[in-house]
Formats: sequence, structure tokens, C-alpha cells
Amino acid sequence: MKEAWRYVEQIEQGLRGLKKVLDLDEPPNVFMARQMLSVLTELDRRGGEVLRGEFLEIGEMFQYERQGMAGFYQGLVTADGGATKLTNKGRKRMAQLGEHFQPLDPKTK
Repeated sequence: MKEAWRYVEQIEQGLRGLKKVLDLDEPPNVFMARQMLSVLTELDRRGGEVLRGEFLEIGEMFQYERQGMAGFYQGLVTADGGATKLTNKGRKRMAQLGEHFQPLDPKTK
């Protein structure tokens, strides 16, 4: 039964993602690039290092689901104890994206 609920949760998450894509005023790849740029820029603005919970909140400001933030840990940021730190690779990606896109306006709750 737990497995069935896990599938239901995955389907719900996929539907939330699809709704975001359908509600966009720009192509999904442009939105996702701006979304990533926004998170990296905000992290950098805060000194390049924040507590993990604060990093998740930054993601939520730019419409990331908490699970979606895991991709940043594939080299763009590192986890060091309870802190999340922007890496050189993350700074380079931020600069590359910044050459082509503008950050999103943060969502307020």
C-alpha cells in the first residue's frame, strides 16, 4: 500500500510541474534557465553560503519544489555540515546563464 501512495505522490508532483509549464508565458527551457539563474544569483547575493533550510526557501521563492533542489547538489552547490555553498562551477553557470537571461522576480507568499 505504501508503494501505491508513493506512485500517487509522484503523479501529483508531475501534475504540479505540468501545470507550471502550461501556465508559462515563455518556453519551458527559458523559464527553467531563468529559474536556475535566480536561485544561484540569490545564493550569491547572500554571500554564497546559507543554511540548508534557507537554500530550500530560496528555491521556493522561484517556484522550485523542495525535491527539485537536489539537482543543484550535482556540482553547482555543496553541502558542508548544515550549510549549502555555491561552488566555482555554480558561479560559472550563473555567469553563463546571466549572459542570456534575466532572473525571475521572487514569488512572495
